[in-house]
Order: sequence, then structure tokens, then C-alpha cells
Amino acid sequence: MMRNKSTIRSDCPEQMEKFNNVCVKTCISEEGIVNSENIKKFKGCVVVKGSLRILQETFDGKNNISGLNLENLEIFSSVKKITGFLEVEAKHESFTNLSSFRNLEIIAGNGLWHEKQKLPNWPSEDKESFTRQFKFYWSASLIINNTSLKFLGLKSLKSLDSGGIVIKNNSNLCYFHHVYWNKFIKSKKQSILIYWNKNFTNCQAENEVCAKECTLNGCWGKGIDQCILSNYKDKSESNFCVTNAILILLLAILFIFALILIFIIFKSQNFLRSLKIVKFENFENEDRIETSN
Repeated sequence: MMRNKSTIRSDCPEQMEKFNNVCVKTCISEEGIVNSENIKKFKGCVVVKGSLRILQETFDGKNNISGLNLENLEIFSSVKKITGFLEVEAKHESFTNLSSFRNLEIIAGNGLWHEKQKLPNWPSEDKESFTRQFKFYWSASLIINNTSLKFLGLKSLKSLDSGGIVIKNNSNLCYFHHVYWNKFIKSKKQSILIYWNKNFTNCQAENEVCAKECTLNGCWGKGIDQCILSNYKDKSESNFCVTNAILILLLAILFIFALILIFIIFKSQNFLRSLKIVKFENFENEDRIETSN
């Protein structure tokens, strides 16, 4: 296996590797924290080797490094794989979604986010749950914490190979409520921790909910293009919810079948009525003949 992998690497030029059988540009994320100086090196990258952290200092600046313009996050639109983790913990009035990562498919979790922090207000008597959640803090590969996000927009995400999911303290965040998160993890050891985000009732009142075409699978944001796909995909690879289209088609077929069945029953009843009328007329004719005789 190792020999095959090295052969695959040698097929690609330097700073490139195979992704989906195509040589793509790779970038090394050494610092982890994204800022206005290092973001430029990720331009055109498909695979990020390391982790990406969008923190408050990303927008505010720190240590003589100026804050990042929000538009610069669009550089990450080419990224399809992160080998480490993705952490987002920042607020900005215009930072409302992660659509700059709209093409991200895989978070490998080779390096995991960890934080030695006790869950606030966690019941002390529930030691087993606390232990489980404490361990979880050492194994997250997708972290969305204390942000200004309104929706996630990760519409190409397919897999978190290792590490769990933490989505917490996001007071404006909607559209995550009906996401089947287990779809994205590969092991029961990968925990999912979601709490203290915007209440679904409030999201619903503001019409910040999934389009009706994709309510079965959930969504990443408003509109059909944000539907979370099932295991099937149309040839154009657009994010139309194929599963729901099939269900609509089946319902239409059942409706047509029901109409045909009703039509057949109606015709059968008319036919039976006509038979009864004929029999009755024949009976009357026979009765008249007998009377005349």
C-alpha cells in the first residue's frame, strides 16, 4: 500500500498531490490561524495540509498584523480538503456564513482541535456524560463556536474522517436544526455536540428555514441550491434534491393510478347498472307475454 501511495505522489509535480485522481495544488497551513498576511498563500489551493482557524484576531488584527477583509475569505473557495480541522470562532457584522468553503468536501481530522474547558452549567452529578463530553473536546474536527454566522453554507461537505462536531453559542445561526449530522461521520467515537444556538422557533418565525424541496435531508442555508443531497446526484452535479424529486414523481404516479382505478370502478358500476336495466326490461317483456297469453 505504501509503495502505491508513493507512486501516486510521484505522478504529480512538486506541491501537488492526487485528489479524485487529479493532480491538485496543496498548501501547508503552519500557523493555523488565518490572517491578512498568510491568507494569500492559499490562493488556488485544493488540499490544505494542516488546520484552518478563523478567530477574532483574523478580523481585528494582532501583533502589527492588520485585520482581514471579509472578501479575502473567498480565496478558500477552491479548497476541497483540509487534512486537520476547521475552527471558526469570530464575529463580524458581515460574517454571516461559510460560503467561501462551499466546495469543501472532506475534513480529514489528522490533527484535532482540543480545549481543556469544562462545559458551563454541566450537571456535576452526571459524571458519565461529563467525562464523555470532556473527552470530546479533544477530538473535534469541525468547530463553530461563538460566531456571527446565520447559516453554514458548507453545501459540498461529505465527510469528517476523524474527530467530532462542535456547534455552540451561535445566537444567529439557523438551518442546522434538521441536518442529519451522523451522515458526515464515520465512527461512533466521533461525537456531536450542538447547543445554545438560535432556537428553531425563532428561525421559523423569521422564515430562516430550509426550502420545502429539501426538508427531508436538511440544508446548509436558504434556497434549493443549499439542499443536503442524498446518496444520489444528478449528472450536472447541481444541488437539486434528487431524493425529493423521486418522491414527488412517485406521488404523481400513485395519483394517476388512483384516478385510473376510480375511472375503472365508475365504468364497472355503470356497466352493472346497464346489465340490471336490460335484465329488468327482459323480465317485463316476459311478464307481458305471459299476461297476454
